[in-house]
Amino acid sequence: MMSLERKEMKRKQKREEIISTAERLFFSEGYDDVSMNDIAKDVGMSKATLYLYFDNKDSLFFAVVLRGAEIMKSLIEKEIGTVEKGIDKIFAYRNAYFNFALRYPDYLHIYNYFISGRFNLTRIVDNLVMKDVIERGRKFAMFPATMASSDENERRIMEIRKDILILLINSIKTGIEDGSVDKKIQIIEMAILIKSMTESSLNMPPDLVKTLEIRGINSKKYFLDINNLLNSLFKS
Repeated sequence: MMSLERKEMKRKQKREEIISTAERLFFSEGYDDVSMNDIAKDVGMSKATLYLYFDNKDSLFFAVVLRGAEIMKSLIEKEIGTVEKGIDKIFAYRNAYFNFALRYPDYLHIYNYFISGRFNLTRIVDNLVMKDVIERGRKFAMFPATMASSDENERRIMEIRKDILILLINSIKTGIEDGSVDKKIQIIEMAILIKSMTESSLNMPPDLVKTLEIRGINSKKYFLDINNLLNSLFKS
C-alpha cells in the first residue's frame, strides 16, 4: 500500500504537470480560447479528475500567473540588492522588470491579463488596509492587515505585488536618507507612479507602439527615455 507521504508527493507532481500543461496552452492560445476540457485532454485525465486539483479555470490560470510573478519578484529583489543608493535601487527595479519582460514575454503577457480588469480583484483590494508609516526596520511601508480571497494563488500574486511596492517605497526612503532623492518627494505617490509607469510602458496599446516605431523609438529607447524623465523628478 502506498504511504500517505508518497501519495501526497504524487499528487503534487501531477498538480505541477497540470499547471505546466495549462501554461503551454494559455501561452499559445490565450486564456479565453482554452477550456478545462482542453487541459484535461492534454494532461490525459477526465475533466472530473481535473476538478479534484483545481476548482475552475481561473484558479488554474492564477497558478500559472503565480509562476511568472515569483520569477519577477526574484529578479527584482536580486537586482535591487546589488546597489546601495536609493536612486540606484529605483532604477534597478525598472531594469529588472524590463529584463523580465525580455526573458519571459509569455509570463508578462498573462500577468498583464491578470491585472487588466478581466478578473474581479476588488474582493482582495477592498480588504487592503493602507498604513503609511510603520516601525519595522524601514520606516515607510504599505501592507494589508488581511487579504481575503477564495483562491490561494490569486492571494499570493497580490501579496507579491504588495511586496514589490514595498521594495519601491523603501528604496525611495533610502534615497531620501542618503541624499540621492529629493526629500520633498511624496514617497507612496512616487512609488505608485514608478510602478504604474513601468508596467504600462511594457503593455502599451498597438497604436501607441506604432506611433513610437514610426519615429524610430523602440521599446528599449522609450524605457530609457522614461528613466531620464524620472531621474529629473528625483533631483532637488
